[in-house]
Amino acid sequence: MSENSEVGLVAPSRSSQLNLSKASVTSLAGSLEIQNKSPSIHPSDDVFTKEEVVVTHRFSCWEKIVNFLDLKLLLDPIYSNIAVGIAFTFTADIIFFTIHPIYLFYLGFSKPETAVCISIGLACDLGGRLFLTVLGLFAQVKSRTLVLFGSTATVVFRTMFVMYEDYLSLVILTGVLSFFRSFLMVELPLVFAEFCSLERFPSAYGLYLVICGIVGFFVGPVIGTVTDYKV
Repeated sequence: MSENSEVGLVAPSRSSQLNLSKASVTSLAGSLEIQNKSPSIHPSDDVFTKEEVVVTHRFSCWEKIVNFLDLKLLLDPIYSNIAVGIAFTFTADIIFFTIHPIYLFYLGFSKPETAVCISIGLACDLGGRLFLTVLGLFAQVKSRTLVLFGSTATVVFRTMFVMYEDYLSLVILTGVLSFFRSFLMVELPLVFAEFCSLERFPSAYGLYLVICGIVGFFVGPVIGTVTDYKV
């Protein structure tokens, strides 16, 4: 019994150890082969690289002019309405105050009387500008609203101006017209500043000046023809 028990505790032979080592090497080689067959991802694959396709567009001469002058603003109906309306308002104001002293001479007033009337108008214009400054400190009123109010008031008082021929009435109406004229001259650039961004303001105001010049070029001769017309 003791010999059998001793035989059972004997370590495995060298041949069995060699067989076990060969089996482990074989399994290790198989695992390495499986790992080598597994798909590998390299940095050069398309998964990590993304080709950027740059599309170059060559602008024509007209497209360059449109982009440089920002002529796309004219496609905006709100901007076109503002620019054309203010252009007519500005042209009418310039023509009225150009004809104003001629009309006073036509009514028979002397040069000192005409000069006093114009001086009172200039003083009221200055008062209107000061009024707008104070108004801006205490109230937030849109420039478009002030321009609309000023243009409406000037239309009403210009209509009244041609209905009177006495000196006192004409002086008072000249002062009132000059007061509301400041609403147009002061707030006019601010209308475009409120409408568009700061980057597009130069283009917006420049296009308005072009429109104003075109309106003045065509309206001026018409007003001259009406002024020279005699029944």
